[in-house]
Parts: sequence; C-alpha cells; structure tokens
Amino acid sequence: MDKHLILQVIPLFRDSTNLTAIKNCVDLIYGYGFKIKSLMLDREFYSAEIFSYLQESEIPHIVPVKKNSDELKRQLKGKKSKSFEYVINAKSKNKLKCKVKIVDRVIYMKGKRVKKGALHRAFVVYKINTSPKSISERYRHRFAIESTYVINNKFKVRTSTKDHVVRFFYYLIACIIQNFGF
Repeated sequence: MDKHLILQVIPLFRDSTNLTAIKNCVDLIYGYGFKIKSLMLDREFYSAEIFSYLQESEIPHIVPVKKNSDELKRQLKGKKSKSFEYVINAKSKNKLKCKVKIVDRVIYMKGKRVKKGALHRAFVVYKINTSPKSISERYRHRFAIESTYVINNKFKVRTSTKDHVVRFFYYLIACIIQNFGF
C-alpha cells in the first residue's frame, strides 16, 4: 500500500515552542511502541536546543541547514559534496552551543529549469551513515507529507469563526476524509 495516512493530529498553542512540539511527538511515537529510524524535520526546526535534545535522546535525524552565518556560508562553497563538523551559535556568549555534522550535496544544474552552476543541499545529520546523495534522496521523500496538507486543503471547510476548537474540529474532519479517500 503506497498511501500516506495521518495517524494523529496534535494541536499547538501560541505559547508552544518547537522543542515542546518535538518532545510531544517523540513521546507519542515511543508511547505507541515504535522506533525512530530517522526523524526528518523542516528547516524551521534548525536550532541548537532542538539538536541538543535529539542528540541527548539518541534520535537519528535529518534537518535542512539554515545558512545564516558567514562561516557556514563559507564552508558550503566548493565543487564537491562533503561532510564537516559545525558548531551552531559558536560566537554567541549566552546562547546554547551545539556541535553537529553537516552533509553538503553539490548538484550541478546543467541547464535544468533554466538554471546553471552548482546547487548546494546541506543537511544536519545525526546517526545516519550514508552518502550526501542518499541523504538528499531520503529527505526528498519527506515531501509526501507536505502534499498531504495540500490534499487536506481540498476538503477544508470554509468558515469565518475565530474559535480555534471549531477550526481544529474541521481540520480533523478533513483528515478523516483524506484518509478514507471520500
């Protein structure tokens, strides 16, 4: 069966942090008795506190890199794919510092989509030992999850209510419709 199902929907509130959301999801996964082969997160989860938590918990993960420092931008140049160690928040005095492994895959566009030159796809990787190409390919499959949200929007109820409970209820109905293929 090649179908993606939504198994659980977890509501988040305004005061929730990304780290809290990750911890809640990991607790649910382990609570059901599943193991995590690789946790693939969006770029918005790129932070030292999240990487510290995942490494302390020994959870394998892949996260796209945010190229927000000059040092990182300098290391992500070149013509060959590579792996290297990087310290997030290395120059910050008060923020948490975290050492991570970054895998950089270089793709030559060769006129694809009218683009030329080298494209760097960089990921923070932990406890996953494969080549830069296979890391990039593995992460690419994650976009099936994103397409599930697009499909849910087809069934989304139009409402003007500002009550988050009602909106969450409607979203759950859309998930059920999408899962059962109505």
